[in-house]
Amino acid sequence: MIDYVAFPDQVARFVKYIRKQIKSVEIKYVVLWVNREELLRRDALRTEDHQMGERCLELVEEFESKGVSEHHLYQTTNLQPSNIDEMIIYIKEQSRFLF
Repeated sequence: MIDYVAFPDQVARFVKYIRKQIKSVEIKYVVLWVNREELLRRDALRTEDHQMGERCLELVEEFESKGVSEHHLYQTTNLQPSNIDEMIIYIKEQSRFLF
């Protein structure tokens, strides 16, 4: 698992590189998606030196402009940190996240 902000074009290059090294590999690309209000609320919960502020919304717009396929988006607006185990299981089970 790579926890990083990555756009589809970057992921495509990464996948191409990995598949040159490992022919039979399953790679999933998941964008954890949340509505703007919840995004800002969660950002405000971070320590001040880790808050992104308006940059959060800029990233949302950038993802939208890059045309991330709907099947790679995982709506997390109504999920809580306590749901992390279920989220991981869901991601593992869903072929829609395959890249």
